[in-house]
Amino acid sequence: MPRKQKTAESVIQDRENQRRSRARRRDYIEHLEARVREYEKAGAQATIEMQKAARAVQAENRSLRAILASYGLSPAAIQMKIDEEAKKAELSSSSDSQVHPEPTTPLEKPCEEAAAILAQLGNGSDSSSIRDLLGCVGEGKCFVRNTELMQIMEQETQR
Repeated sequence: MPRKQKTAESVIQDRENQRRSRARRRDYIEHLEARVREYEKAGAQATIEMQKAARAVQAENRSLRAILASYGLSPAAIQMKIDEEAKKAELSSSSDSQVHPEPTTPLEKPCEEAAAILAQLGNGSDSSSIRDLLGCVGEGKCFVRNTELMQIMEQETQR
């Protein structure tokens, strides 16, 4: 195909389009730079607030340790108890997250609700067998995907 000849008008229009494109790009870059500055400022402010909170907690801890010392507890005994409690909290939080997973999306139902729905279908199963059917282990709190529940409901109604 032969190349289209550019007219003076099309050259002027191309230049004008390029100029507008560069101006839009420049404005967009300025906008992004302003947003980055805002985020940096907000981050710095959050850091300052965190430092203030940390200093307040540190001062409170010093005061509490002084109070405990006034009741005759040694600094070593205080630290030992703090370490003990921290270890307990760590163990309980890690076991809670494994035993009782929270729903990650609104597409999940607590196992108890799912079991109640299946029980209403009237297949005569007890709650423990329904929980087994749902894949629930033990009596802990767990969640079932709605799609799995629907598949089980379909299977149960076809029986």
